[in-house]
Amino acid sequence: MYSQPAGIAVRASLASIADKSSGLDDADIAVLHAYICIAVDELRALHWSVERIIMRLKQVAAEVGFQPSRNETLSADERQRRQALWADTIEQCIEHYYEQ
Repeated sequence: MYSQPAGIAVRASLASIADKSSGLDDADIAVLHAYICIAVDELRALHWSVERIIMRLKQVAAEVGFQPSRNETLSADERQRRQALWADTIEQCIEHYYEQ
C-alpha cells in the first residue's frame, strides 16, 4: 500500500492469497486482517482519508492479481469465499478507521 513494513506486508499477504490455488484457511485471513489494521493506523496518522486508503488497497489487490471474480482456476465456492473475504477486508478498513 505504501513503502512502510505494514504496507509491504499487506501486499505480500494479498499476493500469497492470490497465488493459492487451494482453499484459504483462517490463518491467511487473520494475517491479512492484522496487517490491514496496522496499515490503516499508520495511514490515518499520515492524514489519509478512508477513501484514499480503500482506493490504494484496491490498486494493490489488482497489482498482485487478487481478483477473485476473474480467477477461472478457482472453484465457484472458492471464488465466492474470496469475494466475501474481499468485502470483509474493505469493511474492516472502514470500521477500523472510524473506531479510533
